[in-house]
Amino acid sequence: MPELPEVEVLKRNLKKRLTGARIEDVSITKPHILKSVKPHFTALIGKSFKDFERRGKYIFFDMDGLFLVYHGGLSGILDLRDVPTRDTSFYLKTDRGLLIFRELSTKKTAGIHLTENPETLPFIRKLGIDALSVDFSPDYIKNRLRRRREWIFNILRDQGFVSGIGRAYANDILFEAKISPFKPGKRLTDGEIESLHYSTRIVLKRAIEAIERLYGDSLEIKEKRDFLIVYRKKDQPCPVCGDTIQWKSYRDYAIYYCPSCQGVE
Repeated sequence: MPELPEVEVLKRNLKKRLTGARIEDVSITKPHILKSVKPHFTALIGKSFKDFERRGKYIFFDMDGLFLVYHGGLSGILDLRDVPTRDTSFYLKTDRGLLIFRELSTKKTAGIHLTENPETLPFIRKLGIDALSVDFSPDYIKNRLRRRREWIFNILRDQGFVSGIGRAYANDILFEAKISPFKPGKRLTDGEIESLHYSTRIVLKRAIEAIERLYGDSLEIKEKRDFLIVYRKKDQPCPVCGDTIQWKSYRDYAIYYCPSCQGVE
């Protein structure tokens, strides 16, 4: 699933390529992608793209007072083409081409909401501070961890705690911070909290730079994350200490870590 770095680059590229573009028509080929629509989606016709904002893993398309709120889910892809593709769910005809909302998987998890005010959407109101916000500070982390007994890996993925981080980047953030993914949140020391704050920012910013180099101004951004250090690097040597990167199966995914650098808690 796209996380903050992929969504941030997508937002930046949408700004570059579509700011000021006018919507001439709207077409739905797979209605399941529309999760909530008020007013009717045809109200988009004649509107122009004024701005684009990222909130966690969501993108707000600001169109003259109407907002299209988009989440890519497991395999959502945006594209700017002349004709729709077979996997197109929804598209906007603009004076710069077709902005196509695609899904590459049979699991239909991408979602579009049309609203006059994104802040009224329940799932937006529940989002925590953005991981790159200045408000995501060591004090914020410390105050929010006081009673959290869950593994810090799971806390980082809680979008109500901090928005934008998922399974992939949580692994590398904790590796960078030298914190075991299995350590209960409330047991983090002040030093570990400082390290977690710093590592969150450095890992996400480094990822954004890598993705920008990889995709340029393309909208078709996929999850190529070879630049990550421990994520999906099971049984490979740790680049810091040489120990073998381990993994733990948890629910329907894996957690990756270096037992020497991070401990096992």
